[in-house]
Amino acid sequence: MRRVLPLKIALASLLIAACVTINVYFPAAAADKAADQFINDVTKGTSGGGTTPPPQSFFVRPVARGICSKVLENFVEPQLKTHQKFMEGELTKSTWFAGEEFTAADIQMSFPLEAASARGGLDASRPKLMEFLARIHAREAYRAALERGGEYKLLR
Repeated sequence: MRRVLPLKIALASLLIAACVTINVYFPAAAADKAADQFINDVTKGTSGGGTTPPPQSFFVRPVARGICSKVLENFVEPQLKTHQKFMEGELTKSTWFAGEEFTAADIQMSFPLEAASARGGLDASRPKLMEFLARIHAREAYRAALERGGEYKLLR
């Protein structure tokens, strides 16, 4: 135990020093440029900034689709249903999520419900959640924000 503690302290000190060194000595512009280059390489499927994507195996897409469909089927969709059921239940207790008055909690909750409405299976089977979204959309502040910022489509 006595030998482990100095090792932990040394590793923590090294980590802190590395973070400080990166934050102080690595210019932000260079970090942004490196991040942009990395993102471009990843999204284009290239290495070293080239423009030709590497050849893909015939089996990559079906395997990836299979993995994704299993994750969606066995984890994501059940979680979405569980959370939507919980939120529906909360809205049976009161008009808004934090009670009878509109609060910042309702603004926060509007975003995941907008996303669920667009792509997560939120539909008329959850009438309280749909009514909540309708109340949010009917608010004068919401309409004013759309007039000022323009129409948006979340995850479409």
